[in-house]
Formats: sequence, C-alpha cells, structure tokens
Amino acid sequence: MRFEDLGSTVNGVLAAAGKYPGRRAVEDAGIRWTYADLRDQVVTAVRACIAWGIEPGDRVGLCASNSAAWILAALGIQGAGGILIPLNTRFKGDELAYILRAGGVRYVLTEDLAARRSLVREAGGADLAGIRWADMSDWAAWGAFADLSHAVTESEALGRIGALTAADVSDILFTSGTTGYPKGVIFTHGQSLRAYGELGYGFGFTPADRYLLIPPFFTRSATSPAGSRDSCTAAPSFPSGSLMPRAWLTG
Repeated sequence: MRFEDLGSTVNGVLAAAGKYPGRRAVEDAGIRWTYADLRDQVVTAVRACIAWGIEPGDRVGLCASNSAAWILAALGIQGAGGILIPLNTRFKGDELAYILRAGGVRYVLTEDLAARRSLVREAGGADLAGIRWADMSDWAAWGAFADLSHAVTESEALGRIGALTAADVSDILFTSGTTGYPKGVIFTHGQSLRAYGELGYGFGFTPADRYLLIPPFFTRSATSPAGSRDSCTAAPSFPSGSLMPRAWLTG
C-alpha cells in the first residue's frame, strides 16, 4: 500500500492505533499515551473542533509551543477538515497580523490568548476582529476546549475524518519572509504522508525506535507526522524551563 492510500494524516494515526494499540506513542511531561490512547485523544480533539465551528476548508492558525496538546490541536483541526496554519510563537504583532490576513485564517488556537490578541489589535488588525480565538495555554485550558466535544458524536467525527482524501489540503506553511513578505506554501495530506513515510524508510525507523524531535512544531520539519514503516505520529516531551522542547517519536 502507498502511504497516500491512508487518505489523511489523521487516518494514519487511526490506522496505527488499529495495528499497534498497546505500543507507546506519546511521551510528554508525565503523559504516556499508547496508540490506542492517542486515537481516543485525537477523535476527541476532532469532535471539539467540529463543535467549535470548523468546517472543511476553514483555515485555522495554531500558535503554541511543542507539547502533546499541539499534536492533538493540529490533528483535531485537520480531522475536522480544517487547514492547519502553524504560527511562529515568536511573531511580533505585525508579523502575526500579516499571516492571519494573508492566510485567510478564521480560527486561532493559541497559548497566551490575551497577549496575542492584544498584539494583533496593536498592529492595526481591526479587519481581523471576526477571527474566533481559543486558549490552549496549559492542560486546563486545553481540557476546557476539549470539553466542547460533548456536543458532537464520535460517529460524526469519524465521518469527517473518513471524508478526507490525499488530495485535500492539510496545511499551509508560510516562508520566513527573509527577503520579502512571507508566502504560503500549500501541502496536501497525500504529500505529507508520502514525504514523512519515505523519511521513515530512509531513516530505517522500526516500531521499537524512539525519535528525538528538536525543531519547533510550527516548522515544516515537525508540522506533519513523521513515521515508522507502519505508523505516523509525533511525540513531544516538554520539560519546564527548557528553551527548546525535547520530543520522541515512537513507531
């Protein structure tokens, strides 16, 4: 089977859970999720995103540090049919406002909600007032967001996931803008599955491996799941006070 035959990054996680339900998938500051656990968490995130109002094709910003919650937010957005736009946590107000505007962002999940909204307002973002924001500053905030899932059934969430195809857009990554304004680069689910699946083959990953992932998740090297020969997911560990989070990928 070709990697892109999985249909979507989110379905890749569900497939891995079916094949390796008891194998460790995510480790993050006390969190120890199996693939079965990850599957349940992701479906809950998809349900919450649907309840929040995300429709297929909606563009959704995600501005947060590496954590297990980042993974759930990203896959929840994609599973609901949304298009993920990772946002650099170091953006100044004008940089953030530019990406929100250029990306046509309708929703934003973020750490430091009040501070980031203030940055956008101070940068002259009056035209962005219609964006819906939600907080994910810590696990309590993420839990409050995840509670929205009670308004949506699991079958509805699985239906959204199942409707995704390899040709659907999964995320838009904006370039750094070093020599000009940042430009959005579009990726499909199929491209992500193929690229990171082949990466797994190239690195020789096996189901027994643990992968240290250092780059921020808002970079392309981390926004889509890397995978072993049989599964796709990313797993961070985020020690308090560290400048760059550590991360493991377990296959």
